[in-house]
Amino acid sequence: MKKPIGRPRTKVNLTAKKRVAILAGMNFSHDEIAVELGVSRGTLEATYAAELSEGAIRARCRIACAVFTAAERGNMPAARYVLSIVPSPVLPPEPLPERGSAWGTRNARATRAAVDAAKGTDWEGLLVPIHRLPGV
Repeated sequence: MKKPIGRPRTKVNLTAKKRVAILAGMNFSHDEIAVELGVSRGTLEATYAAELSEGAIRARCRIACAVFTAAERGNMPAARYVLSIVPSPVLPPEPLPERGSAWGTRNARATRAAVDAAKGTDWEGLLVPIHRLPGV
């Protein structure tokens, strides 16, 4: 029997598919993943096309869910990381009080002025007024 020419056929198994999805989810290049599996880049892209696209997304989502779960359980580094990548919600502006007793008082005017005092300064994003915090 003649010996086949070229590389042996790529054996596709669940472990290799999982590795490709994880490495693609961690932003490894196709060339790097191909070297890790011992195949050419063309073979990688032809054989593992689904894992390179959808599998990578699923892998990153699983990691994000795991980090979020760790943050919920009290893991402070995970909580800091989640807060650093998740944009803070934008709260709608509070409606002005209706004209009447509270509108014209000196206290009301001073309170309204204090709420917006940081706008346009270096302090603007540092402090959140207590009345705009959720649950307060």
